[in-house]
Amino acid sequence: MQNFNIGDKYETSFYGEIEIINYINKRKIFVRFSRTGYERETTGEQIISGSVKDRLAKTVCGVGYIGDGRYTTSYRLRKPYHVWRCMLARCYMNLPKHKAYHGCTVVEDWHNFQNFAAWFDDNYPEEDLRYELDKDILKKGNKVYGPETCIFVTKKENLSAKSKNITLMNGVTGEVFHFESVISAAKATGISTASISRLVNERRGRFTSDGWFSPDWQH
Repeated sequence: MQNFNIGDKYETSFYGEIEIINYINKRKIFVRFSRTGYERETTGEQIISGSVKDRLAKTVCGVGYIGDGRYTTSYRLRKPYHVWRCMLARCYMNLPKHKAYHGCTVVEDWHNFQNFAAWFDDNYPEEDLRYELDKDILKKGNKVYGPETCIFVTKKENLSAKSKNITLMNGVTGEVFHFESVISAAKATGISTASISRLVNERRGRFTSDGWFSPDWQH
């Protein structure tokens, strides 16, 4: 039979060493994590199996942690957790597909999922639409994600707000058309907003199936 005493130390599977700081019974033991100083209640069974979790451990993209509070990563909260994790990945994972986000950061307060999830609850629109987290509509050129700079917008609103004047040429007729935004170009040509963005910004494919291309494109 395993005995647990105050001061005893055990290793967890992923979060380093824990120390027992108070013992009530085998189903109510208080421990402290050596790495972060986080204290929590657990059970003898979890201690022996090494499954005690440190909610202050920076396990998401090297900076994010779940935090101590009511928000979890359960199915019910999958949306805020997904948005939070993607935000951190864009800023701290240095992935090739995220090169447009190089130099971007997240305010330290939002490294804690509890704080971001609370802001998400207060600010995510109730309408049955899909919204994106935007950091530079309120403050042009902003590179810091935080409660003072971020808002939720639809993809259409996001594209409209960020669009500049666009020039497209019809490769069949040779005609040149000028548009105020991606949205207006899409409506006039029947090309998807994603395809127009690729033509203007990435030259991927260069021509659409209808022969449209961007004569203003520069590498």
